[in-house]
Amino acid sequence: MPALFDIDFTCAPALHLMRGDTFIETGTQAGESFEVALLLPFRKVYTVEVDRANYDRCVQRFQNRITMRWHPEFGCQRKGQIFFGSSPEVLPNLLKPEEKTVLWLDAHYVGNERREMDEKYGECALMAELAAITRVPWKERPVLLIDDAACFRGDFWRRREVNANFTPATWPTIGEVLLALEGHGYTMKIIGDIIWLW
Repeated sequence: MPALFDIDFTCAPALHLMRGDTFIETGTQAGESFEVALLLPFRKVYTVEVDRANYDRCVQRFQNRITMRWHPEFGCQRKGQIFFGSSPEVLPNLLKPEEKTVLWLDAHYVGNERREMDEKYGECALMAELAAITRVPWKERPVLLIDDAACFRGDFWRRREVNANFTPATWPTIGEVLLALEGHGYTMKIIGDIIWLW
């Protein structure tokens, strides 16, 4: 499944949308996207992981590489931070309505270990994440990037090679995602395997 480094940052909409105050990733896993995000022009980069083993590995991996960046208003700040917990429960503490924010939503089960998901939210926490995001009184609505767009199309689950560990009924459709964002003024475009919403 693609990571953040698969995005061509030189083309639209990436060229105009991948900048702001804060970048938040849900679903750290091995930390590939987090590593790329630390190089992007954001003042703060956060990632949230529900699996303790993945979280511990990433804390170890990035302990000496999370950068300090000087910001004239706030002084020296830690740029990157890894949070442990379920993304729908951690997000409300990270979302700041006054900050221009980009969210990379990738906290869904990938068919490996069942421990890599919170049973409370099932295989795909996306709808609960969107509920947390849309409750915020944003000054400027955040850009949303949802990884693994194919998983939100019904025909994907009818393919024989799909891992038998998945429960397709627990995944929302693209239509349900758009319904959850109704009234928030989003434009959607699917590029590769990523759903862009801005």
